[in-house]
Amino acid sequence: MQTPRRTSLALTAVAATSALLLAGCGGGGGSGDQGAAGGPVEISVALFGTFGFEEAGLFAEYERQNPGVTIRYESTQGETNYWPALQTRLASGSGVADVQGIEVARISDVTANQPDLWTDLRETPAAESLDGYLDWKSAAATTGDGAVLGLGTDIGPMGICYRQDLFQQAGLPTDPQQLAAQLRTWDDFLALGRQYQPPRRPGPRGTTPRAACSTRSSPSPGSCTPTTRASPCTTRTR
Repeated sequence: MQTPRRTSLALTAVAATSALLLAGCGGGGGSGDQGAAGGPVEISVALFGTFGFEEAGLFAEYERQNPGVTIRYESTQGETNYWPALQTRLASGSGVADVQGIEVARISDVTANQPDLWTDLRETPAAESLDGYLDWKSAAATTGDGAVLGLGTDIGPMGICYRQDLFQQAGLPTDPQQLAAQLRTWDDFLALGRQYQPPRRPGPRGTTPRAACSTRSSPSPGSCTPTTRASPCTTRTR
């Protein structure tokens, strides 16, 4: 078990910048005793893949702002290799880093089956940052009795690129703000797709529906022209 000072430093080093980051209770490999005595402190951080913290210079910036603190960082290329190794370390009670990254799909297993193996962030300086996270994101890493075991690194935001001319032809909003107001849920997204793409009229029995193509000399927005590389197009008279 790390000393309270050691765990606190580990949390503020990475989690405050914030897969999910958890502070381990198992025996780590850093200099916890020296930190508790006011000497140099080493914080171990173990992640998988590329979280971007090192690449963005966040570790170096934290060390600059906190003289005497060194971050020892290790990264495993694949999460499928990282997770079993982490479970082995947790079972042995040694080798767990001060801060571990957890794939979001595994956090429910952690909160349900491993709550005693991780630090409750409410008992650390990270508690001051909890209100800055979306409720549903914090809830994902919260146990049934309220212990917060991790802080999220992101919420997976997405953007949509669309052609305004085609949306206008379909009678859909072309202004980004208006379109965003119409796309608040996945059901909204599917409904807009149905509105944009009207139901296809069935072709003759035994034939495969094909995309209707323009026979104009130059393509216009929203039309296609027959090519030898693309799927065959029909030029039937409508």
